[in-house]
Amino acid sequence: MNNQMEENSFVAIGKILTTQGNKGELKVMPLTDFPERFRQGLEVYIHSKAGFEKFKVSSSRFHNKWLILGLEGVSDLKTAESLRDCLIKITSDEVMPLPEGSYYVFQLQGLPVFTMEGRFLGNLEDVFQTGSNDVYQVMHPATNKEILIPAIKECIQTIDLENRRIMVDLLPGLVD
Repeated sequence: MNNQMEENSFVAIGKILTTQGNKGELKVMPLTDFPERFRQGLEVYIHSKAGFEKFKVSSSRFHNKWLILGLEGVSDLKTAESLRDCLIKITSDEVMPLPEGSYYVFQLQGLPVFTMEGRFLGNLEDVFQTGSNDVYQVMHPATNKEILIPAIKECIQTIDLENRRIMVDLLPGLVD
């Protein structure tokens, strides 16, 4: 499986921090709002030094804010240690459904952003969570000009995943 396919087809749901005990269990930092998804039988993908591999979750439990995860085929300390710092991923079609009008960051990244008048502002690079509202980082590919757009009703008019575009109405002062 090539790296480009990996980036476009998979979503990280956890990061392996270290091993737990000597029987191959892993201490994982969940990277999902739905940590309950780590259940026995879940198929996950890990890109390690050994390559891109599929595993099945054999056990999972929470210990404080961390997840202790067992994977089929990972039953000793050496194998578990080889997975340290790796991301645990699922296919993008396995993400948990969100409420209407909510989106995963991976769904928005790369989408072209236009004003309501049709002016291309750039592509959405990232989404920053500020507490009160998210902020969309938009970068123009030709000029490398950055625009930070608050993700509020007054600015974000439409997000069209099917036609791959975001339409915005900029507040005064957001663009020179």
